[in-house]
Amino acid sequence: MTTTSVTPTTEPCSSSSHLSGEEEHPNLASSDTEAYFSRVLEAAGEWARYSDPKALAVLVFLGLGLTDLVGNATELRRAHELGGLWGHASTDAFWAGLLLAIVTVVFVSGAVFPRLGRDLFARKAQGKSLFYFRGVAEFEDAGAYEDAVRKRTSDQLVSEVAHQAYEVAKVASRKHEWTQRAYVAVILFLASWAVSRLALSLAT
Repeated sequence: MTTTSVTPTTEPCSSSSHLSGEEEHPNLASSDTEAYFSRVLEAAGEWARYSDPKALAVLVFLGLGLTDLVGNATELRRAHELGGLWGHASTDAFWAGLLLAIVTVVFVSGAVFPRLGRDLFARKAQGKSLFYFRGVAEFEDAGAYEDAVRKRTSDQLVSEVAHQAYEVAKVASRKHEWTQRAYVAVILFLASWAVSRLALSLAT
């Protein structure tokens, strides 16, 4: 009887990473990266817009108290003439309220018109921004802007979107910081207004 020997074969691995149990994770494709930066830019714009209604709400609360405070300004600022602790407290709270009203308006202005530097989206190394409206408007005409865009590679244009997303996120962060300060200031203002009115009633 003749016996035939069979040589066992092994299936070759497609890559060395399979041998080590690791998988390679390729970088995101350019289109995926651009889509991600675009979503971040859109989200940052929404975050920035959310702070505006909150800042306007602060002005509403400020207006309610300030109308009464200014309407009774003469009586409140002269309450100290009545003598006693409550008279002086009423006048002091009146002046504190006016000061806090000014501070609140400053904070609201910072929330609505945040400043992050002398020229917010300026990039001296890369030239004019091709995405930010101020950078676009600095071109002589539409043709010059179109030429500048066409000279950029796809990666450079994606970088423009990424840069804009970062800058808008900074704007959103600053707007919310100023809005929070405005809320603290208006709460202190309302407290001063209440103390001024209450102290006046107790002094008379």
